[in-house]
Amino acid sequence: MLLEGLELIGDDGNLMSKMYLLSNMGGTRLKQRSPAEAEEYAAQALKLSVLGSEVTIQTGSILDLAGCATLLEDYGRAARLFAAVEAKEREMGHIRDEHDREFYGSLQEQVRSALGAQEYERLSREGYALHWSDLITYALRSEQNSLS
Repeated sequence: MLLEGLELIGDDGNLMSKMYLLSNMGGTRLKQRSPAEAEEYAAQALKLSVLGSEVTIQTGSILDLAGCATLLEDYGRAARLFAAVEAKEREMGHIRDEHDREFYGSLQEQVRSALGAQEYERLSREGYALHWSDLITYALRSEQNSLS
């Protein structure tokens, strides 16, 4: 599945094109409620974005991974990832478009409802406190691992 998109670009495609394609495919699969596929695309986009130092792709990919964690009911991981992305976007002055705010906002509300307000806030504080490089490492962990 992952290769289908990369085959469109071919070996001559540049890194930026591959990152954007993988990121877009991850977001699309997430919106189609296919978390396993979305997670694969988002993780690959995140790995490539680290090579290219492309922070916008990194935040989008981590946001998609937070959405995947939500759909997979790994709510603690989702809360941390959502909070960390929010902190980075605020730092960058990035504002999500209305559609993304609604979509990811509904996922965040699902996480908040599942965890309860107090636990959600505690885990969000952990997410806000993550250093960016630690966040990338954490985001790329399997949904079965937890923050230690």
